[in-house]
Amino acid sequence: MSGICCVVGCNNSRQRNPELQFYSIPNLSLTQMCVKNDNPLSPDYVPSIFAHISAEQRQKSIYANLSFEHTQQMKRKRTEALPDTDRETVVPHIVGPCSNAACQATVEALKNECTRLRAEVHRLKGKVDELSLNEEETMTWYRNSQAFQAMQK
Repeated sequence: MSGICCVVGCNNSRQRNPELQFYSIPNLSLTQMCVKNDNPLSPDYVPSIFAHISAEQRQKSIYANLSFEHTQQMKRKRTEALPDTDRETVVPHIVGPCSNAACQATVEALKNECTRLRAEVHRLKGKVDELSLNEEETMTWYRNSQAFQAMQK
């Protein structure tokens, strides 16, 4: 007979708490639940050492859940109300003219890099579209060839 409680989260054992009684539920030798030995002869006796939630705590829990749901709903509304901004449509911050030659060189280098990166993105998007189209054509050909082979059998 084991002396360890089988309830999830309960760490009671017969060695650490000899005042506790252990009951088999169901009647298996290795599955036991611990209980406090209050008054087992009482008609209202429920063997348990686990905390019960009072009506007040239950109401607080319900109110907290409703409050949480309301807050989440308001956050969703605020998020939906914000305008969608795409990175490509955002207007870049324009810096005024720079009098320093090194600063002007840096600005020019950054503009050139930005232009190069935009061209690369455009080229890669075209390549993705081309590969997607090729994949669709290949899948269509494959399905058609399978259908053709099935008809010949």
